[in-house]
Amino acid sequence: MKVSVKTKRFFILVLITLALAVILGSAAFGIKMLFSGNKTEQTAKETVAEDTEKSDKRAEIEYKNAIYRDSLTDDEKEVYDSVYRAAVSLSDTSEICECSIDTERFEKIAGFIRADNPKLFYVNFDELVLEVEKDRVYVDMVYSVVKENIPAMQAELESAVSETVAECMCDELENDYEKEIALHDALIQKCVNSKSVDLINNTAYGALVLNEAYCDGYAYAMKLLLERVGIEAYAVYGTADGVGHVWNLVNIDGDYYNLDALWDDANLSFAPNMCFHGYFNLSDEKLSLDHTAEYPGIMPKAVKDYDFYSYTGRKAETVDSATEIFRKELVNSINEGKYYIEIFCEETADDAVLTGCLSDCLSDIYENSDACPIYEYFTVYHASANSNAVTIQFYYK
Repeated sequence: MKVSVKTKRFFILVLITLALAVILGSAAFGIKMLFSGNKTEQTAKETVAEDTEKSDKRAEIEYKNAIYRDSLTDDEKEVYDSVYRAAVSLSDTSEICECSIDTERFEKIAGFIRADNPKLFYVNFDELVLEVEKDRVYVDMVYSVVKENIPAMQAELESAVSETVAECMCDELENDYEKEIALHDALIQKCVNSKSVDLINNTAYGALVLNEAYCDGYAYAMKLLLERVGIEAYAVYGTADGVGHVWNLVNIDGDYYNLDALWDDANLSFAPNMCFHGYFNLSDEKLSLDHTAEYPGIMPKAVKDYDFYSYTGRKAETVDSATEIFRKELVNSINEGKYYIEIFCEETADDAVLTGCLSDCLSDIYENSDACPIYEYFTVYHASANSNAVTIQFYYK
């Protein structure tokens, strides 16, 4: 069949048109792929950047003696960290965590954050709300004080810690034991056992700034004070005489001891500066007579005592040896203007025996009773319900 020139021209035009269409289509597809590739590459870069930022953010957290966190699973640590970051940044919600945590486990985590981090005194850990979406969780934060007031309150707590350490002249003390005694006594002299229902009294802020706290406030304050001078310290959850309680575990020269500042606070309105030391650096065995830890597997073991009375030369085996201690302590206390002495007598803690011994010492020291600056009248306080540690108060004329 013959094809006319006109027809040939038509076919040529069709072929050219098809060729152009293919070329333009390929170019468009290539451009589309180019932009699509760039978008994919950009999205991947953004994802990597977000993951890196998230990783870096988590790496920035430097916990101090966070022994409770160390006991958690990886998922629990992720939630712990997200709540911690939210609390530090005063956020309304925590980051979303890709894990599954139930309410019971979260309550444990919240309590652990509080025990590890006394500086988060402004968080109401009992009211935090766990939000669960399948295998994702986040937390609605609740603060016990107005958020706008928190920075000023943080500065107040920081100042109180620094001032207490400075007042105790810790830099001039020769060892950690001396620092521990000084800070223990300073806290007791500053703080009273709270009768208020205000949540802030559960905190270190209550103890060190408001000077009024519950047992947990004493324990969190002791943790902050001891850590400030380089002493490892933890808040221990448990019970004392069957009632919920918090005390401390401290590391002195590589060994651990139990310390209960609240139970060493005489809390007497007429003797505000009186400190007991019946619960100072006790072993787990000694403390277990009236204290029970809630998480004994988490804390290091305290296998021996390093009690105040032995360290300071106030421990006597017999009443006769107690007489010499009484004599020395009376003279020192009177010279310093103190109104009480402390002693531990292995033989007895009987009030009549000890006060009779003290009266004999007074007679020996002051042959003329008129020259004696104190009355022969004493009040005996038992510094521990389960030991022979006593504090004896006397009265100036």
